[in-house]
Amino acid sequence: MKARSVIFTHVQYPMTIFGLPPILTILSLAGGAVAYVVLVLAGAVPIALIGAAVVTVIGLVKTHRLGRTDRHIESAVLSTFKFWGFSWGAW
Repeated sequence: MKARSVIFTHVQYPMTIFGLPPILTILSLAGGAVAYVVLVLAGAVPIALIGAAVVTVIGLVKTHRLGRTDRHIESAVLSTFKFWGFSWGAW
């Protein structure tokens, strides 16, 4: 006889911010901050805020699409280099 678990994993969802796992939200917002700093240092101050907003929105949209396909996508994204196409053999 198979024992049943008292934890129903099929109904558990990870904590989210804007519908995304916290680490992916932070990475998306950090991408916008980096874009802002790079544009300010490059002297493109008038478009720095617009560029940061565009990069942030693109990052949030891409990660939100990934999150809809798999609710636990952050563990796949952050724990394996194969997701990014990284090969240890190239080094």
